[in-house]
Amino acid sequence: MLLKFQVANFRSLRDPATLSLYRAGKRPKGVAPEDWSDVSPIMAVFGSNASGKSTLYEALRTVQTAVRNSYTRWEPDSAVPVMPFLLDPDFITEPTEFSIEFRADDDLDYVYGFSCDQTRILTEHLYVYKSAHRTVLFERGLGDDLDDIKFGPSFKGMKAELKQAVQSRPNALTLSAGSQMGASSQLTPAYHWITQKLHCYDAQQWEFEHLRVQDRLMHDPAFSQSMLMILSKADLGIDGIEVKETELPPIPDGGGLVARFNYTLSKNAEMRAERISGQLMSPVRRELILSHKSPTGSTPFSMAYESQGTKSFIALVSKCLLALETGGTVIVDEIDSSLHSVLTAEIVSMFKSPTVNSRGAQLIFTTHDVALLSKGSMEHPLLERDQIYLVEKDRKNASYLISLTEYKLRPDENIFRNYILGRYGGLPSPSFLESALLGDFPQTAAP
Repeated sequence: MLLKFQVANFRSLRDPATLSLYRAGKRPKGVAPEDWSDVSPIMAVFGSNASGKSTLYEALRTVQTAVRNSYTRWEPDSAVPVMPFLLDPDFITEPTEFSIEFRADDDLDYVYGFSCDQTRILTEHLYVYKSAHRTVLFERGLGDDLDDIKFGPSFKGMKAELKQAVQSRPNALTLSAGSQMGASSQLTPAYHWITQKLHCYDAQQWEFEHLRVQDRLMHDPAFSQSMLMILSKADLGIDGIEVKETELPPIPDGGGLVARFNYTLSKNAEMRAERISGQLMSPVRRELILSHKSPTGSTPFSMAYESQGTKSFIALVSKCLLALETGGTVIVDEIDSSLHSVLTAEIVSMFKSPTVNSRGAQLIFTTHDVALLSKGSMEHPLLERDQIYLVEKDRKNASYLISLTEYKLRPDENIFRNYILGRYGGLPSPSFLESALLGDFPQTAAP
């Protein structure tokens, strides 16, 4: 599970921004000890448009992409895909920094981080906590030689080969190279968690997640049952979901299909490449079909006739089921995209429930949906105070991240009302209506 994430000098996040999943308070009354964890299963990030919420999501996705791809898919001389804070000349040449703390499948806590510019990796480190004291697995670039890697005393593996690989590819991460070379089994828990247990999902890119839905419906009966149960209980009028296959005429020349495959794979790197390839290159066309209740029984509909909200909901449910099944952490950008707040609240509640979320899965999401702040009761709100972050920009257009726990709140404080009143920040302050009423719009001739 994700414990803490920090990023600095990445896009609009100029100064170090920290997202902590550690609980700030004590176990509430009425909550059994076995149902309480010192790490939160959910975290909501609120903010206005262009405040920097998506930048936080992109920072986490950048870490995952770099760990997964920097050694095997990036060209040795290609740029590192990061952008520093461009609105201050002093930061343009400064490094971008990432640090992620997590609990891997071996039940040990790891701290992994790196700094880079757009040409190369500058520093990198991986620590593991087998006790209260950290154990160094490796540190890179901490001296005068940026390519030098110092391994901890307990590190066992292909040290010389790993050093040589990194020296020949300065834009590749040591964790990426070492794991994919098989340099040491000690790197596997960290690499596996970042690349397989962290699921980044942009809610507006539901099309690519639908490929996974089709794949799992055809190969995983348990997933099919869970997906149908949620859809049928979501009050969408759906009582069936299936994959329809249609044979297509053979294509003599597959021009363009390879490019389409590579693009899809880059957007859906978690899916097995051969399965995506099979879907795109196969002469069989697959399509999701939803059945709706009708007076005569059940009527199937092509996905082309479904609403944007239904399409988005199916993709979101797929990501969340994967996390709940494996104890993963799903990061959703704009979870409320085309969704009613009641459906969003139901998804959040699944992760809060120890019964449903028995494997320690986490849901971290950005949203504009302030109605989520009013869900639940005063004693048992949907979102606790230490499960809410706000993103806002300062006068220099730099984004900053702040936990609601940093405010001195009364026990009976109405967070929804006070947020709407702007007492915590994180709200837009538009004034274009006033300008329009004052006649500031340019006068144009009628068409």
